Amino acid sequence: MVTLGVSTERRAVHAVAFARIGDTLTDRMVLRRTVRAAGDSKDEVAAAALTALDALADELDTDFEIAGAAVSYRDSAERRAIVTKLAPTRWHTASLVSAKSAHLFVAGAMTWLDEFDNLLVCEAVPGYQAMTLLDPARHRVLAAYAQSGAPTPEALRAGVSAAWDQFEEASVKPGAVVVIGASADAPAVREAIGGFGVPVLPCRLAAFAPAAGAALVALGETGEVPVIAPPASRRTTALVAAAASVLVAFLVAVGTYALMNGGNPAVGNTAVSSEPGAQPAVPPSPVGPVAPIVSAGREAEESEVPSVDESAGSEGGAFGTSTQLFEPPVEPDVSSPLVEEEPSSPGVPVTVQQLPGPVSGSAN
Repeated sequence: MVTLGVSTERRAVHAVAFARIGDTLTDRMVLRRTVRAAGDSKDEVAAAALTALDALADELDTDFEIAGAAVSYRDSAERRAIVTKLAPTRWHTASLVSAKSAHLFVAGAMTWLDEFDNLLVCEAVPGYQAMTLLDPARHRVLAAYAQSGAPTPEALRAGVSAAWDQFEEASVKPGAVVVIGASADAPAVREAIGGFGVPVLPCRLAAFAPAAGAALVALGETGEVPVIAPPASRRTTALVAAAASVLVAFLVAVGTYALMNGGNPAVGNTAVSSEPGAQPAVPPSPVGPVAPIVSAGREAEESEVPSVDESAGSEGGAFGTSTQLFEPPVEPDVSSPLVEEEPSSPGVPVTVQQLPGPVSGSAN
């Protein structure tokens, strides 16, 4: 199974067929193609994107199933042009994703950069430059900046300065920079990116990295990307350990009390309720003959599932309009009694069962 991804630039588009599994990004790129547009207009770039998708589909072997497609756009005008061009074709269900979303997804697949905390993804292509700062887990966009125009030294230095302003406003800073895009190896780009004062890391397939990010977005929408839970924090571990210690101390105290009072320790299914006046599901052992106790019935309260805020925003937010970050579903915590309880019958007298046998004083 593969997904197709396309990224745009001035007068060209780059496209990849991306496999679901593979050891590296290079291994997962089954096909890579670059299609030149007829001109600079948005409609001509959109037509090149359609040509690239058709070319990949025609060249793929029959063993590969195309599960989805996505196209990364630069601005709202380009997005509208692409939607209009793809609407009457077989690619009308393709997702349109922002550059920030593509950066987020492709950076998550760059496992060799996990040692760096905040990672700055800088994309430099003809006619467009974008910088996206990601958190250490590669789950969230911390800050972003983009500009259009030729990647001249003056424009690039101005872009770096504007990006620094965004970082300072958000109180964040990069730990490393990875440069992607068709112009990633340009000397002017390298010189300007060095102004961040952090390690600048290369990418072997820089020109196709944005398209790979779009393909990864499409792959995530198929539900085939496993969700990895973040590791538990030290604070959470400490709280669990403290709770376990309290529970052990409570069980020891209960067992000691039972032994001192001559009772046999037993473990039963109990349900603890937060409702006032609720009785325990298993009552304590009675001392002496007493009537059986019938506890009052109660219904388990259903806890509401908290709503999950969508991480995808509209254009200009952290993510594009066609992408979302999926989190593991939150299961409702429904507390139900482990021992079935019967409703009480108030006012029912206690009867004593008579056993058959001889009665004292009667004749044999």
